Amino acid sequence: GKKAILSDTVGFISDLPMQLVAAFKATLEEVVEADLILHVRDISHPDTEAQKQDVMTILKGLGLEEGPDCPIHEIWSKIDLLDHDQRQIVENLGQLKGNVSLLSAITGEGCDDFRLALNDILSEGKETLRIAYSHSQGAEIAWMYKHSEVIDRQDTESNTILTARLDKNIMGRITKQPDLIGVIVSS
Repeated sequence: GKKAILSDTVGFISDLPMQLVAAFKATLEEVVEADLILHVRDISHPDTEAQKQDVMTILKGLGLEEGPDCPIHEIWSKIDLLDHDQRQIVENLGQLKGNVSLLSAITGEGCDDFRLALNDILSEGKETLRIAYSHSQGAEIAWMYKHSEVIDRQDTESNTILTARLDKNIMGRITKQPDLIGVIVSS
């Protein structure tokens, strides 16, 4: 029920000629519309902080700065390449920073934790409702599919019950226009 745009870019940009930097920026222009930016970093690379700053400079050039209107979650990848001491340092830094997931695509370590963190981030500020619709409310059901994340659907002889996750602004709209919704079973 979620939509995502994956935009892969060059792994480094600091030494690129200006023409290529301009092309790189063009690949990121769709990021301006994002609800969440996932910044995947090779945390094992010796220049990982400089690479991060290069990306942040590009994002700033697009008018994006990390904050409530532009949440950025960092994925510190390739943790399998770190030795024990480096790993401890990176884990401590990640805990201090707070909006970080550590993982290894090779070993799968941290992938489940990342999925849970991503679900929590995307669920923030949303409410989950169970709503019963009569079968004659097809337009209202379609409206819910368009404007919410439908988590579950149960069709019975008498009605259709949707479990949906809604933004607060959609909740406000529903309360002002009760014809958009069926009977709220539970919230």
